Amino acid sequence: MMTCDKAKALLSDYIDETLEPGVKKEIDEFLERDPECKNIFMESLSISEKIKNLQSVLPSEDFDSNLRNEIIKINNEEKTPALNKKGLSLIFSGTVLAASIYFFIFTDIGVQQNIQEGSMPSSAIGNPAASFQDEKNAEDKFVEAKEDETKSDSLKNVPEKVNSENIHLTGDK
Repeated sequence: MMTCDKAKALLSDYIDETLEPGVKKEIDEFLERDPECKNIFMESLSISEKIKNLQSVLPSEDFDSNLRNEIIKINNEEKTPALNKKGLSLIFSGTVLAASIYFFIFTDIGVQQNIQEGSMPSSAIGNPAASFQDEKNAEDKFVEAKEDETKSDSLKNVPEKVNSENIHLTGDK
C-alpha cells in the first residue's frame, strides 16, 4: 500500500519519468486520494518545469584557465608556515629541559654531598678560587676532628669536637 512518505521517496523518478508504468499508476491513484501529498507533487513538478525553462548561461572561453589561476594564487597565499602539535610539543619540551638545566646549575638544587669536603652548592662553581679555599679549610678542620676522635675512646666527647663551620645546610654559601 502506498503512503505519502513512499511517494515522496519516488518523487525524483516521477518527475524525470523513469518509473515503471505500474508504480507510476499506483502513485497517481494515491495522489487522487491524498490532496496534501498531491499538492507537494504539483509544486515539485512546477519548480522542475521552471528550472527546465531557464536560460542557459555559458561561461567565457578563458573561464577555466582564470579559475585555475585564481586557485593557484589562493593556495600559494595560504602556505604560511604554521606550528602543528608536534612542533609545539618540541618547543615545550626544549623549554622545560633548558629550565631544568638552568635550575640545576645556578641554584642549590644540585648540592653535592661529600663527607670529606663538606657540602658544596652547585652555584659555587662560578668562583673556583673561593670554593677551593673553603674546601681546603673544611678539609683541614675535618682531619683535625678525625684525629681527635681517634685519640678518644669515649663517644660522649665527639659532640664537643664537632666544628659548626663544617656543617653546611642547603642554601648556605
